Amino acid sequence: MNTTTTLAPLFSFLDASLQTAQNTFNRLPGSAVLLRYIKSSHQNDPGRTLLELILVLFAIRTLLQSRTRADRSGKHFIAFSEKVGVRFFCDF
Repeated sequence: MNTTTTLAPLFSFLDASLQTAQNTFNRLPGSAVLLRYIKSSHQNDPGRTLLELILVLFAIRTLLQSRTRADRSGKHFIAFSEKVGVRFFCDF
């Protein structure tokens, strides 16, 4: 069996998926401006493009994280004893 015949359906699927993603991206408002910015930034300094990509991924991760820390109860770095906790609150 030839490898080109076995990989042809995979390549056609990938091509169709990329075309769909590109069409969807092009329909977004401001996508042309963003694409033009990325092209000019990469042409002048590829390292800057990598840094900006890392910053964008970090911003997305930060936005998707939980806003409250109430769900992280019990994960404190410092465990106060009852004596220290009472004394701390009584000083005010």
